[in-house]
Amino acid sequence: MAPPALRPENAIRRADELVSVGEPLAALQSLFDLLSSRRSRFADAATLEPIIFKFLELGVELRKGKMIKEGLYQYKKHMQHTTEGLNSVGAVARKFINLIEVKMANVQAQADAEEESSKGEADDDLEGGVTPENLLVSVFEQEQTVGGFNNDDTSAWLRFTWESYRTTLDFLRNNSQLEITYAGVVNRTMQFCYKYNRKNEFKRLAEMLRQHLDAANYQHQRYNHHTVDLSDPDTLQRYSDQRFQQVNVSVKLELWHEAFRSIEDVHHLMRLSKRAPKPSVLVNYYENLAKIFFVSGNYLLHAAAWEKFYNLYLKNPNATEEDFEFYSSQFILSTLAIQLDDLPIAGFDPQIRLCDLLDLESKPKRTDLVAAASEARVTEKADADILKFFEILETDFNVQSAKAQLSELLPKLVEKPYFAQYVTPLRNLFIRRSIIEVSKAQSSIHLVELHEMLSLPAPFELSVFELEKYLIQAAMDDYVSISIDHETDSVFFAQDPFDAWQASLVEAAESSTSNESKGSNIEEETFEDNAADDDQTEQVFTRNSEVRSKLTDLSKILKANEDYENGSYYYRVKLVREELIRRKEEVIKLEKEAAEIRAKSNAERKKRSEVENKIAAKKALEERQRRMAEEKAAVENSMEKEAERRAEEKIERERQAIHELEMKKLIEETNANGVIHIDLKEAKTITSEKINQMVIVQVAKNKKDLTERMTVAFKRIDHLERAYRQMELPLLEKDAQLQKSKDLENYENFKRKLAESSKADFEKKKALHERLNKIYGSFSKYKEAIVTEKKEELEKLRALKKSQLEEAKQQRIEQVRKERYDARVAEIQAEIDAEQAEKEALEREEQQAKRHAEREIANRERDEIARKQREIEELLEKKNSNGRTAYTPPRSSPAQSAPAQPAPEQPAPEQSAPASNKPMSMAEKLRLKRMNAGRG
Repeated sequence: MAPPALRPENAIRRADELVSVGEPLAALQSLFDLLSSRRSRFADAATLEPIIFKFLELGVELRKGKMIKEGLYQYKKHMQHTTEGLNSVGAVARKFINLIEVKMANVQAQADAEEESSKGEADDDLEGGVTPENLLVSVFEQEQTVGGFNNDDTSAWLRFTWESYRTTLDFLRNNSQLEITYAGVVNRTMQFCYKYNRKNEFKRLAEMLRQHLDAANYQHQRYNHHTVDLSDPDTLQRYSDQRFQQVNVSVKLELWHEAFRSIEDVHHLMRLSKRAPKPSVLVNYYENLAKIFFVSGNYLLHAAAWEKFYNLYLKNPNATEEDFEFYSSQFILSTLAIQLDDLPIAGFDPQIRLCDLLDLESKPKRTDLVAAASEARVTEKADADILKFFEILETDFNVQSAKAQLSELLPKLVEKPYFAQYVTPLRNLFIRRSIIEVSKAQSSIHLVELHEMLSLPAPFELSVFELEKYLIQAAMDDYVSISIDHETDSVFFAQDPFDAWQASLVEAAESSTSNESKGSNIEEETFEDNAADDDQTEQVFTRNSEVRSKLTDLSKILKANEDYENGSYYYRVKLVREELIRRKEEVIKLEKEAAEIRAKSNAERKKRSEVENKIAAKKALEERQRRMAEEKAAVENSMEKEAERRAEEKIERERQAIHELEMKKLIEETNANGVIHIDLKEAKTITSEKINQMVIVQVAKNKKDLTERMTVAFKRIDHLERAYRQMELPLLEKDAQLQKSKDLENYENFKRKLAESSKADFEKKKALHERLNKIYGSFSKYKEAIVTEKKEELEKLRALKKSQLEEAKQQRIEQVRKERYDARVAEIQAEIDAEQAEKEALEREEQQAKRHAEREIANRERDEIARKQREIEELLEKKNSNGRTAYTPPRSSPAQSAPAQPAPEQPAPEQSAPASNKPMSMAEKLRLKRMNAGRG
């Protein structure tokens, strides 16, 4: 039987009543119970929507997040089986978010007076609560506020709003029918995090979205009911838009690590998508990627991202000249900020993976990006000062003239809004280039002279300590080889990298000699430790000797090259690295070929071992099958014996079980009678005879005890009743006298109060009568005046109404006369029409009767003609039959007797029926008509 129909207006009315009496929590609980009840399972969306809307309104007002979450999931469980139900689920989610945002906006408007304190608490974690860290920090704060203890109303509403967003996202996730609503809630959640500067919550949101996407992939592989299909272009586009929005918000919040992870998500979705992203989306993507690479210090990919951005921005029809000048100048500065990368690097470069984010097949080079920045499409739109700065540092770099040119140009560049962020990498580039040029031109220089050469006005100022740091960094990067003499404050530059290497070998040899001399004075340890030390020393010596010999061979080969001898230190290092990389590639190639040969031989050896293993496995299988057959026979024999033993035990157990069952049944019957109680556990050992004997003994004992107790009880009751009656008689008489006195006293009090109230009422009415007598004369005069005045008005009104009545009566009489005249005319016309119709009907009947009479006369004439014709035919038939009887011709052949056949006009046998006065049928009339036509 289906549950009764659900009436939402009753539930809402009940909730409003509870709210009106100050019980909103009870109203919320009643709506929640209704949503969780069995009746709600069979209700449709239109019935439950008003209830869930009222439930959400109360829940938001009371901030009952857990109850709201349970109610939403109950509603989704009831509605998720139909498309209309899922549409209703989306509408409920949107309603919930709207309520939350409106309430949060109101709370924020009320808290605008405390905006500074709200900003100070903006970095609190809405989910952190009380932690040891913020508890210790609160000790040293003046306000003594701890997250979770002294939260104000705004923070509580922020926490509730975040929990509501997270509940809604989990409520809508991974359902193809709710994708659009899910995407809208995601965007609104991101806007919430950005508006209120919720960085921790935004991180959790991004992680939650990744989990939802992973779960969508997993569920689509296992299930197929309303699951999210990422192969659908529209679905994938919606997820891509969410990730683009995530990147934008993370960049605005300066969450660079989260922005990079979001960029990776965007790139992954772009790979999956079959649609090409819109140019505006790609422009935003590359702009954010450039900001991320800049913050991470990767100026190479930062410039590559700006190049991608600028190439797309050139196609923007709405761009202005100021925009082109800004972005082209920033692209040039980002290209100049790339550090020198002319020296080749051996091994794996981790930046290659980052190049995939820019859709680059290989790592870009600084020279290529500088060439792209030098193109006319960039330089034509760039700022003139930036172009001049580019020419000084990149095109025509000269250490001697660069200082004067930059000193004049830097004050202008500082005023540019986009120049400040590139100050540090541009200064590093200028100093690195200057040091390399100085090392090419001079073998040594005074540190003060070098500092004066490289010192520039702000923001390119440089101290001596920073200059030494830049020198050491350049040497570490192998752009120069230096030695600093602090006694003379001089810097010496080496021109050959192998000279520096040999000097390092000499220093190493001297240090090892000194260590050996010191080690000889130390007391020798055990024999095993000395042997281990000798082995270790021999291994290091062998490895160093191999490296030294290879470097010596390399130096001999390169010194024979004319370019190496005439080149600078920087150029020589470049040649050395290229040669080392080439040799390393050859070694790797040889090792790869050897590995392939080893793999091939291993495959053949594996194949042979597999064949041998198959043969051995086959033999082992046969042996195992033989042993199994023997074991099977032994097991079957033992199983037969075991089966016989078990059969005997089973029969015995069944017999014991039957006996025990019968005894239990008998014990239960005995216990039910209540005579004696026997434990069911004794059913295995007891017998029926023993039970009967125990019952007889107990019955006799109970009967004897009952007789004794009844005798004693009767005596006790008799004496007790007599004592009760003797004691209560005087008490009853006393109580009757007391009750009589009380009744008399109550009657006198009532009589006295009634008299007093009647007298007081009389005095009030008398006073009122006297007061009214005083104004009675004035009242009478006023009444007469009013009556006279109203009488005149009444007479006038009566005359007016009488005239109106007479006029209405005349109009009504005329109307009735007209209606009667029209009715009489219509009646006369109807009578005329009826007479005319009757006359026409009579004429039609006369004509019909006349036609009927004519038809009767014609029929009788035709019948008479037919009768006469039949008589003629009968006479002819009789004449013919008499002629055939008088003469019988002799037999002849069919040809000879042919002329003697009757004439063709002889009538058929059916027409030789005897004549009668019966009228002819229609068929007879037709045959007669055809015969007459044939004769004619």
